[in-house]
Amino acid sequence: PFSLIPTVEHPLSTFGLDTDTAGYLRSAALIDAGVRPDPSMIRQEEFINAFEYGDEAPSEAAFRIYLEGAYSPFRPENNLLRVGIKGRRLGREEQRPLMLTILLDASGSMETHERMGLAQKAILALLTKLSARDNVVLLTCSDKTREIFTMTGWGTESVLESAQKALDEIRCQGATDLEDGIIKAYEKAAASFDPQGENRVVILSDGIANLGNVNSEDILTKVSVFRGRGIRCSVIGVGHSTYNDKFLEAMANRGDGQYNFLDSEKSINENFVNDLENSFNTIASDVKIQVEWNPKAIDAYRSHGYDSRALKDEEFRDDTVDAGEVGSGQGVSVVYEMKLMEKLKPTDILGTVHIRYRRTDTGEVEEIEKAITVENVSKVFDQMRPSFRLACAVAEFATVLKHTPPEAQGQALAKVELTAELVAQEMNYYTPAKAFADTVKKLMGIGL
Repeated sequence: PFSLIPTVEHPLSTFGLDTDTAGYLRSAALIDAGVRPDPSMIRQEEFINAFEYGDEAPSEAAFRIYLEGAYSPFRPENNLLRVGIKGRRLGREEQRPLMLTILLDASGSMETHERMGLAQKAILALLTKLSARDNVVLLTCSDKTREIFTMTGWGTESVLESAQKALDEIRCQGATDLEDGIIKAYEKAAASFDPQGENRVVILSDGIANLGNVNSEDILTKVSVFRGRGIRCSVIGVGHSTYNDKFLEAMANRGDGQYNFLDSEKSINENFVNDLENSFNTIASDVKIQVEWNPKAIDAYRSHGYDSRALKDEEFRDDTVDAGEVGSGQGVSVVYEMKLMEKLKPTDILGTVHIRYRRTDTGEVEEIEKAITVENVSKVFDQMRPSFRLACAVAEFATVLKHTPPEAQGQALAKVELTAELVAQEMNYYTPAKAFADTVKKLMGIGL
C-alpha cells in the first residue's frame, strides 16, 4: 500500500529528474483496448510528466521552481504539493546543429500498422521539422543492420521526397539482432560526431531481441559507454501487445535520454515530434532534486513516483553521479503528499527544495533552492487552478494503479474520476485533460 515516510527517519528526499512519458501513454493505450495495466509497469512520474501545467519558462536562468499545494481530497488528513521545475526555452540562434542517427526496428514483430506504419509516419513528421544544417542517418535493424540513407539539407522538398520514398520501401522481415543495430547506430553517430552540436541516437522498437546477444544488461552496458562520449540516446516504444517495456526504459536511462511511446497517429506531433525537438536542444544534464524536510513541521511525506530514480542523499552533490536531462522549455513536476504537524503558522518552513544540474552551454554545475511554507500547501483543493488539480488527479490515478488491488480500484478512483471530469470541463476540454478523464472512466468500466 501507498504509505508515507516518517520524516524523523529520513528527512531528505533525493532523486534524479527526467521527462519520460512512455509509462502513461502505453497504460492509456492498454486501457483504451480494455486491458488493465500491470502494476509493475506503472511509473507514476511518467504519468505526471505527460501533461503541461502552465509553468512559465524563465527568460535568463536555466530553471525556475514553482510551488503550489492544497489539502488532499483523496486523504483529507494529508496535504498535496506540486513542485514544478521549468527550463529556459532556447532562442533559434542558440540551437545547436543536430547529428541524428535513427535506428528503426524492422523485424517481423514490427509488421503491423500500429508499429511499423506508425513509426514511418512519425519519422517523416520529425524530418519535416529539421533545418538545412542537420544531418540524419537512418538505419533499420532485423536479422542484420541496413543503412537506408544519410542526408542533410533538410527543409527542401526534394530531400523530404527522397526520405519519404526510402521510408515507404522499408519492409519488416526476420528476427531482431538489436545489439548489432545499437552498436552500428552508435558507430555512425561517433563517425559524424560534432562537438558543437547535439549528437543523438533515436531508437524506435518494441524492444524484443531474439538474435545475437539478447542479454539486456550487456546491451545496456554498451549504451552507457557511448553516453560517456557525449552521444545521447532517446527511445521510442511502439506496440501494444508483445513489448519489452523494462528494457526500453532502462536503455533510455543508460543513454541519458527520454523514453516516450507512440500510441496513435493523432499523438505523433504532440508526443513524438514536439518532445524530441525540445530534447534535441538540451539545456542541462544530471538534473537532481533534493527536498530537505523539516521534522518539526512535517510528520511524514512521500513523492508520488520517482522510486526507480532514487539516489543516495550524499549523491545529490556528487557531480559524477548520472541523472536525467532536460531540454529547451521542458518542465518536470513532482507531486508530494505529506502530513503536517499541528499548530503551525502560515509562515513556518516545511522544507527546502534544492535543484542541482550541469548547464549544457557552459558545462558549469549550478544549484538553486526555494523554501516551502505552510501557506504553500494550505489552500482549498477545489479552489485551486485546474492544472494543479489535474496534476494531483493524475498522480493519484497512477498511485492507485500501482498500489491498490484491482478489486478495490473502482472505489479508490471515484474522487479521481470526478476531479478529472470537472478539470476537463474547466479547461474547455483541453485535449490531454479530456483524454485523461476518458481514460479514468474506461478503467472504471473494465471488469476484474
